[in-house]
Amino acid sequence: MSMISRASATPSGEAIPWLPALSAWTDADGVVWTLATPKRLTEADAKRFVWRSSTRVAIERTPPGSREIESLDPATQKDYWDRHIGGHVDDGTTRCAPDQRGFTYHVSSWRDQQDHRMILISEVC
Repeated sequence: MSMISRASATPSGEAIPWLPALSAWTDADGVVWTLATPKRLTEADAKRFVWRSSTRVAIERTPPGSREIESLDPATQKDYWDRHIGGHVDDGTTRCAPDQRGFTYHVSSWRDQQDHRMILISEVC
């Protein structure tokens, strides 16, 4: 099973962590996101949040550290989950099958200073 806290390295040997390995990070708009509890969500728990259009959902693309974050349109996040993520969430409890691109997904919960929730789905290969 893959653990999201693993990091890739640059050619110079610098470690590049996935965002869920951090306790906080700042997005492109300057919003500081702090890791919420629980840190790592099961597929069932994540799905409940993703299916709510009031919850912000973002995808962390590979490679780790690229900071390529794509926010999903609330109107399409349920469909995106059903087509791409469902059945491929590595929550650390059981093995899961990679999707057609070879990815499994780590899902983490974050909060900003105004207590808004964001669900971050990280591509893990």
